[in-house]
Amino acid sequence: AEATLFLDQQNNLINGEIRLGKLQPSLKITNNLGLRLLINLPEILMDDWIKLINDIINDNNFTVDNKFNVNVDAKIKNFIISNHHFHDLEFTLSSDKILKFNSRETSGILNWTDKNFNINLDYLTVNLNDDKNKLDNSAKKEFNPQKLPSLNINCDDLKININQQELNLGKLKIVGIASDYGLDIKELQLQSKIFKLNGNGYWHGNTDSQFSHIEILIETDNLGNTLNNL
Repeated sequence: AEATLFLDQQNNLINGEIRLGKLQPSLKITNNLGLRLLINLPEILMDDWIKLINDIINDNNFTVDNKFNVNVDAKIKNFIISNHHFHDLEFTLSSDKILKFNSRETSGILNWTDKNFNINLDYLTVNLNDDKNKLDNSAKKEFNPQKLPSLNINCDDLKININQQELNLGKLKIVGIASDYGLDIKELQLQSKIFKLNGNGYWHGNTDSQFSHIEILIETDNLGNTLNNL
């Protein structure tokens, strides 16, 4: 790792660039508070980074000026999070909290707010084209639903590619409330051109034992056509 940092007379960071991997410096000094992170790596195990970030944030001495902007540009051959592998991942994260990402498994544009993990996706495409690109189901055994935050997810255009055949599922909305047992799904909505789906349920448990329950209602003018498209 290499870094180029600019400090004021009180040694406060005013501008900087951190480079992970073989990258050339590109930073030019500006009057804006900001930090740019450039990544070009063969592999990242994100679970270790999440733990490190949480430790830093939970440090009582850690403060960030709300005018301080962070931008990220990354290229990662193998991105691993909770045993899920994303290959040939490229993403950018801008200071206005817009994440653009693309890999062999998924792509999309995401923006969120800090409160209760409000997430809005302009589009999300999931590719399930061969065994190499399928997510590792063993991650379910290590995942703890009790650690999930409350969620408010909206996606304007959800698509799934299965063996190069595209399935357009339309608009998705999920509202989940964190509880002592896990995540209570208060709203699950999916609306495409041929059907509407409404549901609710829960995902409870821990790393040792998990159980989920979802009730759904599907409205469609042509059930046979809907089932064929699913």
